[in-house]
Amino acid sequence: MFTYMFYYELYLDNLSISFIVLTTFLIPITLGLGLINIKYRLKEYLIYFLLIEFLLINFFLVTNLLLFYIYFEAVLIPMFLIILI
Repeated sequence: MFTYMFYYELYLDNLSISFIVLTTFLIPITLGLGLINIKYRLKEYLIYFLLIEFLLINFFLVTNLLLFYIYFEAVLIPMFLIILI
């Protein structure tokens, strides 16, 4: 019988911390520049950006390949919705 142990483990190294710092630096800049053009649906716009930031930080921290793939694909959904706004 085959059993798979599912675990959620986070790991922080030099490369991932540099990507996390870059993400947390660029998201507020992008929000600030995007707020100039957004006239309606501002609440959804901000929620999608915060969701992208959360998913990207988890994307750079996970060690499990399955979760890496899930977070990568999950980032695409709010990004698509932001493009629609």
